[in-house]
This record gives sequence, structure tokens and C-alpha cells, in this order.
Amino acid sequence: MLIALAAVRPAQGAYYSGSFAADKPWTFFHKFCFSNMDSGDGNITFTITHTNPNLQIMLYLGINEDGSWDNAYDNRDKLTCQELVDLHRGGSAGIQNVVSGVESQFRVHQATRAYFWYVVLADCSSTRIDVSHYDMRFTNPGGYWEREISYDEFDVPQMYIAFFLLYVILISLHCWGVWKLIKVESWHPLVRILTGAITLESCAVLFEMIHYLIYLRDGVGAPGLQGVAEFMGMASEIVLMFLCILVAKGWAITTLLLTDRNLIIVVMVLFVISYLGLFVWDYVWKDPSTIYFFESIPGIILICMRVLFTGWFLWCIRQTVNFESLPDKKKFYFVFGFCFLLWLLLLPIAVCISLAISPWVRFKIIRGLSLSIDSTAFISFTVLFWPYLVSKYFNVSSSPTLLSGIDRDAPSYGGEGL
Repeated sequence: MLIALAAVRPAQGAYYSGSFAADKPWTFFHKFCFSNMDSGDGNITFTITHTNPNLQIMLYLGINEDGSWDNAYDNRDKLTCQELVDLHRGGSAGIQNVVSGVESQFRVHQATRAYFWYVVLADCSSTRIDVSHYDMRFTNPGGYWEREISYDEFDVPQMYIAFFLLYVILISLHCWGVWKLIKVESWHPLVRILTGAITLESCAVLFEMIHYLIYLRDGVGAPGLQGVAEFMGMASEIVLMFLCILVAKGWAITTLLLTDRNLIIVVMVLFVISYLGLFVWDYVWKDPSTIYFFESIPGIILICMRVLFTGWFLWCIRQTVNFESLPDKKKFYFVFGFCFLLWLLLLPIAVCISLAISPWVRFKIIRGLSLSIDSTAFISFTVLFWPYLVSKYFNVSSSPTLLSGIDRDAPSYGGEGL
């Protein structure tokens, strides 16, 4: 059901088409980030078919000063419709009366730097807005890699191409390693979980790349495929977190029994339900004032959950280290704990730092950092489970299932074992 919901999500590209209705006279329509116009002007071309007697379309500039989008949107419940209209930017060039069914356009010129521009529809003589059909296209000056894409997403398509090539190499090496482990009957559940996580993440990156390559041509892309990619990326993150906990508990390293099985299952199920809920929340009630996911309430909740999970991860590492008696394995836990502590905390830290970063580069910096730290985590696990290295710390010679016992006489350090 969630994949189906993702597949019908609205387009996020530079071209928009459809119908629109709002039970208020002043309402947000779309937004776009225009680059600095050294090579030409940006354009907003639109055709709107409507039934409102005095419909107007206007532009608001996304900066924190009087007359900006922030000032208008934050006070939308305090100011009258006409007062909100008077806050638009661009003088007479920033507002137009909308003639139903007739194509028109705005030209946007800004020589200094990139800005977000917000498009608003208003009819202060009415109580609602009814648009039976509209077509709207935003274009930046530039060539193939810039024209159809908002400035805050510049370089993101190239980023996905690069990471897709990385994952092709990674999953090829991992599959070769799995084949070697299967030959010696050592395809342990830990390795199977890693296989699932890498597969999910590789597909997510592939689908995002396809979306952006289409997007560059038509300004729409494949929004359904992008929604599925986001869903699979979320699933990959949960599976990787699950794998971190299993290693932190010492499974197949310090003990052949997985302790606290029920607790792990309950916590991970709660995480799955919470992630799905946040995914739906962001889709259905997304606030137009937010620039990227981690500025929204669901994004903030997800970051808090990741921090709480980090605390649990450290507690598991501490318990296992206290039980472990071999110096080499103690050292392994310290190194593993430090590396994956960084993986868990780098994203929350980056999101906090991003508040001081310019809004028009915030999305691509966070997305690039997220892809980088996730790929580093997958590379690290691939090395850990490499056929010629895995036996140094892991006992994968047997292949138990995750939910059944494998050795009731194996050592354990408390909790409920498998």
C-alpha cells in the first residue's frame, strides 16, 4: 500500500499540470529556486483555466525581510487577503490578473545570487479559489543540466549517476563474496541482511537516477518512481540499523545466541511503523514553507528517533564489551562502535549545521552527505563480511535462521537467546 501511495505522489519537477481548489482566497501554489541570471532570465510560463471573477497570480521572494514570502506565510492567519497581496515582490511586474485559458508569463531577473520564488493565487473578492486546469513551467537559464531544474537541486542528477556507478561496483563485489560464502556453507543471516540492505539502497539510487534523467528532459521526471525510491531508501536505512544492533549484540562474534531477541524485534517493528507513518505524513500534510524533508516536523521526528537509536546502539556495544574477554574482539567492538556511531550521528549533526547554510544549497549538501555516509557504511560492512576476512571476527560457518535456535549450549551473556 505504501509503495502504491509513493507511486501516485505529485510531480516535483519544473513543469506542473492539473486542477486546483482551495477554501481560502489567498493560497500557495508552487515554488522554484532561480539561479543568478548572468546568462539570462528565468521564466514562469502558465495557463490557468478558472471560474474566479478576480483571480490574481503573484510572486513572493523567499528571504527573511519585509515583503518576503516568510513574512506573508507566517502571518497568513493574521492579515487580510489584500494585506497579504500587498506584500508581494516585484512591483507591477510581480503580479498579474489571470485571464482564464490564456497563456502568460513572468520573467525573473536577479543578478546577485539564487533565490526561492513562491507563486501564490489570490482572489480577495471571493472565499475560495477554483482552478479546473492549469499548466505551469519554470525554467532556469542554462543548458541541459540546469534549464528544467530548480537551483537547489543543481548537481543532484550528476550526484546520483556517480553513486549509481559506485553501487554497481559494490553490489558486484558483494555478490561475488556471497557466492564464495555460499560455496562453503557460510551464508550467515548477518550476510543475508546486508545483501537485502545493499539491494534496497542500490535500487533506490537507480530509481532516483532514472527520475532525474527524465526530469532533465521534461521538467516532470518519474515522480512515482522517485516515491518508490524514497520508500526503498527508508527501508534500506532501517535494515542497516537492524544489522548494526545485531553486530553490537555480539551475534556470531562473542556469542552464537542472539540475546534480547524479543526486544530487538519489538523496537525494529516500532521503527518500521514510525518511519512509514512519517513517510505518509510528509506526503499528505507537507508544509509548502519547508525546503527539504529534514526541515519538516516528520523530518525532525526522524532525526530524534535516530539519536535515540544511537543511545541504544552504544548501550548494546557497552554490554557486549563488558562480557567479551578476548582483547582483539574488544578492540573490534571499539572500532566498530566508533565508526557506526559516526554513521548514526553525522546526519543529525549535518542537519543542525545546515540551518546556518544558505537555503538554496541546503538540499543538495544534505542529500550528498547522506548518500556518502550510507555508501561508506555499506562499503565497511562489505569489507567486514569479505570471504577472506570474515572469519577473523565472525563465526559464519553455520547458517542459522534469525528466528530459530542454533545452539542451546552456546555461551550467552544474559537476555533471551535464540
